[in-house]
Order: sequence, then structure tokens, then C-alpha cells
Amino acid sequence: MPPRPSAHTATIGILQERAIHRGEVLTEQLQVALTNRIMIEQAKGVLAHAGELEMDDAFQALRGYGRRRGARLSEIARQLVTGVIAPDTVLTDRVRATAQHADGRIV
Repeated sequence: MPPRPSAHTATIGILQERAIHRGEVLTEQLQVALTNRIMIEQAKGVLAHAGELEMDDAFQALRGYGRRRGARLSEIARQLVTGVIAPDTVLTDRVRATAQHADGRIV
């Protein structure tokens, strides 16, 4: 006995709804990634300006600060851009970590 048209239609509807949901989830994930990337770029700019650093050095300072605190890069960037963390805090930490590394201490 072939499937009834209403059951077939319902199955197609369920599959389409799942596909739409997956597309919405992917869109949301991409939006979060883009927002985080923008925030990280802004934070690099803040550090580069405040410390007269090249952008790569600013990124290394930002990343190192986050790693030493076990924090996500995007969260440290958000805090820096919104003023929760002052640029000098990150830059001073960078200098201190570099000095400790030169002395052979674990950072």
C-alpha cells in the first residue's frame, strides 16, 4: 500500500522545517563569529594606538593577556573595547610577561 498523500506531505514539511532551522542556526553562528572578529579587530586597534604597536604585536598582547587568564579572546576584546579593561592593563601585563619569559620563569 503506497503512503497516503497527507503522510508524505507531512514528512516533507518536517524535513523542510529542519532544514530551515539548521539554516537559522548557521546564520546565527556566523553572525556571532563576525561580531567577535569585529570586536577583536577593534581591540587590536585600541592596543596598537595606546601602545604604539604594530597590529600583529597588539594581537599578540591581546591573546597573551587572555591566555594567562584562561579567558576567551573575544571576551577580553569586548572588555577592552568597552572600557572594562584599560589598554595599559594589557600592555603592562605584556611587558611583565616578556620580562618573566626572559628571566626563565613560567608565564
